[in-house]
Amino acid sequence: MIIRKEISERWLAWGSSPVDWCEENYAVTMNIAEFTNTFSNIFFVLIPAFCIGTKIWSSFNKHVSFGAFLQFFFLIFIGFASAYFHATLSLMGQFLDEVGIIWSVSFGYASFMPDRMRPKFFHGVWAYVIATIMAISMTGAWFISPQLNPFCLMALTVPVIVAQIQELTTYGKKDTYWISLMALIFTGSAITAWVADKVMCGMWKSFRIPGLH
Repeated sequence: MIIRKEISERWLAWGSSPVDWCEENYAVTMNIAEFTNTFSNIFFVLIPAFCIGTKIWSSFNKHVSFGAFLQFFFLIFIGFASAYFHATLSLMGQFLDEVGIIWSVSFGYASFMPDRMRPKFFHGVWAYVIATIMAISMTGAWFISPQLNPFCLMALTVPVIVAQIQELTTYGKKDTYWISLMALIFTGSAITAWVADKVMCGMWKSFRIPGLH
């Protein structure tokens, strides 16, 4: 009974998360806390679902890595989890959203990290074993301080940015140049928007912008 009450009040209760984004809560409907942040997650679901349905990445999955196919399912999960989180601002929603990102990034490193940047032990099956251990460890660390987790997730993007910059400036391969450039632009834009949402919330609200998160 005590455990059920703990789950209900601490984890499932609306507004139980310590994280609240810039968007005005319950501005559109009393049933959804952050309306824009909730429904914008539809792209996390529709785009990966389209890629799976059309098998557009089937050649990559077959000849390079099945990691792309795996990432599509992670993205769909994150889309639903993030929508649930922003709709309720519950601690359970935050947990599912951020842990989904942790597992996606961990397995992304195992699948897509360039060979020249990999340690010797981070190849083949061992890369996925290590990624699983890393994801489980960070999932456990989430319970220690959920407030710090968004900043830890941002730190995970540092190796990705380094790899993109190296691809552009050091190696300069024509077949990956534009992909790396666009990835770097989108990564930088996403981080900038995330930080701006946190530190310039008053300005966005004054312009009636629902938030950039």
